[in-house]
Amino acid sequence: MHLAGKVKRRLVDEINITPLTDVFLVLLIIMMVMAPMMKMTRMEIRPPEVDKGAALDPSKLAIEVTKEGVYYVDGKETAPGELANVLRAAAKDPPETRGLTLQGDKESLSKYAVAVFTAAREAEYSAVTLAVGVKSVTPAAAPAAETGTP
Repeated sequence: MHLAGKVKRRLVDEINITPLTDVFLVLLIIMMVMAPMMKMTRMEIRPPEVDKGAALDPSKLAIEVTKEGVYYVDGKETAPGELANVLRAAAKDPPETRGLTLQGDKESLSKYAVAVFTAAREAEYSAVTLAVGVKSVTPAAAPAAETGTP
């Protein structure tokens, strides 16, 4: 029995891959353009500047780092490998209240600061104060500090 007006359709079992190919080509071009740019991107860390902050605590141990990676603990040059031992020897307070101040050159690499944080953790210091620059220099402005845990 065949109904009038009913057309028999054939099932299409083919997939049109042209749009899929176009999408993959666009993604390939985007990746080819972005890959060299991602290589060239380099993280440069600039020291933070603050509007105001607390004055540095002179009773805390001071560590200075030059842009060449030379460490000075309370004004005495210290080898990077001996930093944890020097910090441990200089510790006067119990571990819960130990603190130090890190002052870095504007152009010093972040790996030098990370080495200080690592040495402070090994020497059981509970806080490291990061000395930063002040945006507007006024006669009443003191060096600002930002405190964190190692």
